[in-house]
Amino acid sequence: MDPTTVFCPKRHCPARGQTGRGNIGIHARKDNRFICHECHTTFSATTGTMVYRLRTSAETVVIVVTVLAHGCPVHAIVAAFGCDERTRADWWARSGRQGQAVHEYLVEPPRAWDKCKPMRSVSSNRAASCGWRWR
Repeated sequence: MDPTTVFCPKRHCPARGQTGRGNIGIHARKDNRFICHECHTTFSATTGTMVYRLRTSAETVVIVVTVLAHGCPVHAIVAAFGCDERTRADWWARSGRQGQAVHEYLVEPPRAWDKCKPMRSVSSNRAASCGWRWR
């Protein structure tokens, strides 16, 4: 547990996203929890990841998701790892949401259509023809 590589994930914290400032300390080694000295809140080392609040080890979850991505049949994973099919589906969905969030943050540029909002009436221009108008 290295607090210099962690930042506070709380949206209201003035030090959110800033690492190495000394504002993060270790709250509980046993539970892998950190504390932010700016907003005085504690958070888990896995906050914001696909393994947050899972009881199964992160290694097992990553292995199951990896073999799923490579096309291993679901019944084989259930038999090999002894997990329920619904649990496997939840891990698969979590990994997809995590991958989507990372992709949107790192890869996708801001789009012009983000400034649009739905409208009720439809006019002749292109934006309105799809049911959107500029704000």
